[in-house]
Amino acid sequence: MESIEDLAVGPCDHSQYLRPFRLRYRQNGISKKWDFMRTHDSVAILIFNTSRRCFVVVKQFRPAVYMCEMERLCPQVFERENQESWCPLPGHLPASTGVTYELCAGIVDKPELSLEETACMEVLEECGYEIPTASLKKITSCSPKPLQSYFLSEWIGRMQCWNNKSCRDTPCSLLRESTLSA
Repeated sequence: MESIEDLAVGPCDHSQYLRPFRLRYRQNGISKKWDFMRTHDSVAILIFNTSRRCFVVVKQFRPAVYMCEMERLCPQVFERENQESWCPLPGHLPASTGVTYELCAGIVDKPELSLEETACMEVLEECGYEIPTASLKKITSCSPKPLQSYFLSEWIGRMQCWNNKSCRDTPCSLLRESTLSA
């Protein structure tokens, strides 16, 4: 697992992933405000490995998960009035605190690609499996914005792994049926 070092919390002046907004409005004659975030649409792919008879999930470090636990243990870090500068975090937790097992997924940030093409690209990037768009079965899409679209794909042993590298070199893990029922 990766080593997490030199942790510091600071301002987020600009992000290509999140855009904060504040809505002012009147409801039943009462002035109100509501803060919200604009985010990208996304795709998620449930992959079933037919030769091994198990689901494929992605194991990865998620900074937001890590920081939720850090906030629980060190709330003072997030209570600072001045968020204009970087603040080193006191001590730190093991990287495993932020590790998740999740569906292969990604944001829709290339408008020239269809949802299916984006899903295939994510499977290739995260799992090393090169799957055709025809192998995807759309399960559902959830809206309103951001739209999240879910697909199912069966990965057959004869499908190619990217660059002929071992699929073991990717962050994917196999989740067997017996693990699911435990």
